[in-house]
Amino acid sequence: MSNLVTKLLPVLFYLAFSDTVLSLRSVPGSAQCIKVVQLRGGASPQAATTNGVPMPKSASGRDLQGTAFTKIVYKKISGEIHKSVEVVGSWSRFKTRNAMTKNKDGDFEIIIELPRGQHEMKFVVDGTEWRCHPGMETTTDSQGNMNNVIFVDNIPGAKQTERKFMTSDGVYVASKDSLEIARDVVSRLEQERQVAQEKLAKAHSQFIDTLKSELNSGLVALNKSKLAVNAFQEQGNKGLVTIKAAGEAKITEIRTHMEKIRDILDQKEKIAIKAVTENMQQRIAVLEKEIARYGVVGPELQELIDDTNKALQSSSTDSTAFANKANALVSKIETVTSKAAALTPPTDDADFEHLQLNLLPPQN
Repeated sequence: MSNLVTKLLPVLFYLAFSDTVLSLRSVPGSAQCIKVVQLRGGASPQAATTNGVPMPKSASGRDLQGTAFTKIVYKKISGEIHKSVEVVGSWSRFKTRNAMTKNKDGDFEIIIELPRGQHEMKFVVDGTEWRCHPGMETTTDSQGNMNNVIFVDNIPGAKQTERKFMTSDGVYVASKDSLEIARDVVSRLEQERQVAQEKLAKAHSQFIDTLKSELNSGLVALNKSKLAVNAFQEQGNKGLVTIKAAGEAKITEIRTHMEKIRDILDQKEKIAIKAVTENMQQRIAVLEKEIARYGVVGPELQELIDDTNKALQSSSTDSTAFANKANALVSKIETVTSKAAALTPPTDDADFEHLQLNLLPPQN
């Protein structure tokens, strides 16, 4: 609203002091009901639509560009009392209801900016009843609906009421209706601007108060958070000291324990090595004795084998000598083979896995 007021005020002030750009349009038969203030200029010549809606045309069929402030008055009808009146028209395809304000005379009125040209409209009474005002010009649309008519144009034409600016003797004649409408528009927009400025000032003050309140609340939250963070930091610093001390104590405990374990392992290692060494030496001694016996019988067996072969070779040449030699060899073979039969295989298989070790240190 404030942007609209700021935009329109220069134009309205210009209108208030220039009788060359202000004219009054009265629809025939409704002089007491509708007054229109037209503004010259407006949109560029290329503009043919307003918000996607085709611009209305004048009575001559020419496109009318720009907009005009139009004052629409719903005159009080005798015997009727209404709580609200709204106006809706072809400028919004009969979709937007514009609320009218009740004045001191009991009439409902509105100043609305409309595209130039002819428009059809209806009034919505008390929010439900759509009706035409009996004191305004009416027309019937293509679907048979009866609507009131309003024509907004600042181009002089056959339908427009001519305005005389001076008498025949040169005395200026003021357009009281036009000036009244222009002053009303300016007054209303001034009031809206003042209200908007007051609301803006109040909103700005409320905004500042809200910001202060939010910042104060934020400051409380920040201080609370800071206290919590400080407490966490203090707790964390204490935790660092505690963790470091506990960790170092545990490391010392582990090292002491491992030193004890290493001492025990060293003792067990010595005991185990000693036991295996002694067992090995014993088993080696037994095996060496067995090997020594094998070393005695083996050569005797070989000697008898050689002598027996020689005797067999000489058996064909001298039978008497062979018989004597053979008798002696048979006795020796019996004796030596008896020794060999008495021998046992080695008793050790070099297995230390089943060696029973007593790893307990000796008791003092």
